[in-house]
This record gives sequence, C-alpha cells and structure tokens, in this order.
Amino acid sequence: MQKINNIKTAIYNKLNGDATLGALITGIYGKKVKPGVALPYIRFFSVVATPQDSFSEKVTRDLLQVDCYAEDTATKIGSQLVGEISSAVYGALNENSLTITDYESICCQWTATRELDDLEDGDVSRINQEYLIIVHAT
Repeated sequence: MQKINNIKTAIYNKLNGDATLGALITGIYGKKVKPGVALPYIRFFSVVATPQDSFSEKVTRDLLQVDCYAEDTATKIGSQLVGEISSAVYGALNENSLTITDYESICCQWTATRELDDLEDGDVSRINQEYLIIVHAT
C-alpha cells in the first residue's frame, strides 16, 4: 500500500508543479471530489496496481486514470478548455520521470484518451486519460 501512496504523491507533485496546468485549473484531487468544487479541475486515481516479480526484482505496474473537467466560460467552450487541460496533463506526465520515495520510476507512459459526456450536468466536459506507471524498489 505504501508503494501506491508514494506513486500517488509523485503524480500529484508532478501535476502540481506544472505551471501550464496550474494556470488552467482550480485544483487537483484524488478519486473523490466534494460537491460544489469550482471547475475546471482534474482528479486522478489508480485503476489497477499489479505487483510482478521480474528478473528477481519487485516491479509494480500501475494504471493511472486522470479525469479533466471543465465547463463553458465567457471566453471558451468547455470542450476546448478541457482539451487544453488534457494536453497540459499529457505534457506533464507522458515519458517524464517521477520522483518516488523508495522507488525508481521506470516508465510513465500515456496509453489512452477518451472524451466522455456521461455526466448528469450536460454543461460539463470531461476527458479521461490513462497512464502506465512502472516502478521498482531501490
């Protein structure tokens, strides 16, 4: 469990430290976001974490989901803004190294992007991205 928490901390730090992303959103959250939080924001969480023995080293593969949310503003439509947020997340995470306490980051790689319109509030746009994170103990 500690390894997953360390990975989440590293992801948060990477996203929170990105100036381009920070200029576009009001916050970065875990899986649960309290009702009434101001848009636009992102949330991220682990979808699957799989420990593996590989060449006698402990390796973990973690599939991370990042959801980007935005709504229409006075100057941009929500789908345009959420696209910009998604691009900033991609720039911050894809093929960039992560600083993870007690672990070495082997890979942080984008695997999928989906534009979704399954929210009850039709004025909110969402893009979902997935990243493969592979780490091993140092």
